[in-house]
Amino acid sequence: MEKVLGNAGFDTYKKEEKQSENSPRIETPSAKGKLYIIAGVSGIGKTTAVQATVRTLESQNHPSHFLVNYTNRLPRPGESNGTDFHFVRKGKWNKVTDKLCFSYTREGFQYGIPKECLDSVVAGRDVFITMTTPTVFDRLTEFLDKKGIEYIPILLN
Repeated sequence: MEKVLGNAGFDTYKKEEKQSENSPRIETPSAKGKLYIIAGVSGIGKTTAVQATVRTLESQNHPSHFLVNYTNRLPRPGESNGTDFHFVRKGKWNKVTDKLCFSYTREGFQYGIPKECLDSVVAGRDVFITMTTPTVFDRLTEFLDKKGIEYIPILLN
């Protein structure tokens, strides 16, 4: 995978695929899912775009999942628990850390990606994660690279 500097400081990745035009692409229910990392600044519409994509894929019987991250910040206007984030009171953060495969701090608040993310990909579901800052995006992709987990980064700008 080749790392290329993308817009707004995010890195993008080009993956070279060698597949003959005549090779059939076979997909089975046991095929591994794909992990999509949707990156962009706050308020650009990452969650809205992902939720619409997941609804469309599921309506076509394509197993997919928008992964709801955990945070200990307060909900913003219009956000709801379990849809936008799993909101956890600051003093209770330590109780959810065992559910996370990746966590980070941003602007004094904790954020975390649930372990179910990787389980869902292995189970054959496509999983969508949203990220906001280039630093966190780079840390997440570094973590995934070390684990040998393939991902498809998408930058919204």
